[in-house]
Amino acid sequence: MVGLHVAIASPLTLNDAVVGALDNRLAKAQCISTKDVAYTIFPDGLWRKNADRDPGKLFELYNKPGGMYDRLQAHRKKSRGRRDWGTYFQRLSCSQFTGRGQGQLAMAITALRRERKPRGSVHLHASTAQDDYELLTGRPNDGMQPRGGPCCLQTITLHVEANEQRDHMLSACALYRNHDFFEKALGNYIGLGQLLEFLAESADLRVGSLHVISGHAYSSNIRPVKEVLHDFGV
Repeated sequence: MVGLHVAIASPLTLNDAVVGALDNRLAKAQCISTKDVAYTIFPDGLWRKNADRDPGKLFELYNKPGGMYDRLQAHRKKSRGRRDWGTYFQRLSCSQFTGRGQGQLAMAITALRRERKPRGSVHLHASTAQDDYELLTGRPNDGMQPRGGPCCLQTITLHVEANEQRDHMLSACALYRNHDFFEKALGNYIGLGQLLEFLAESADLRVGSLHVISGHAYSSNIRPVKEVLHDFGV
């Protein structure tokens, strides 16, 4: 058990060979791919191919009845035969989670567009104590329906920063209470980077850095992780 802070200066830069090598080992262990993990945080393909770079259209396509979220739920329940774990993006983008008529991401984009100078921060909540209680007990309040997990990502804090060229950069800090560095970490980093890129583009900002704090960092299967690192001389 160890707490870990990972700072990623260029969250959009990926080594495809490393990602592919880990995906091969994830497949052998019957775990989902890094892309599938990333999609729980941000549906990058839907944004680029179908949403016309329109945040409102993306939220609609994802959350409407029969939309991408419903299709993901149906597919996972059919293929795995168990209760689905849901997605972080659904929590961040749907109005039901906030009870304020619009989702957190829509409100964040409005705030970032209005105040683009380095001042304050915007907080996104992927989980709350009451929500977690309802998910575990199946006793939703006020008509809210249980979503199931995931429950490791707690918050994402967004900061507008200025670099030496006085460009306005959007950086983020994500807090995980538990983080599996074999099954989930790389996919989560990819998804968080894509979410950061989406928010920066939507608010006319440049992408800054990504910080991920894991309260409990561990590996469910350390041998494949060591093999991947060894293959790339790490």
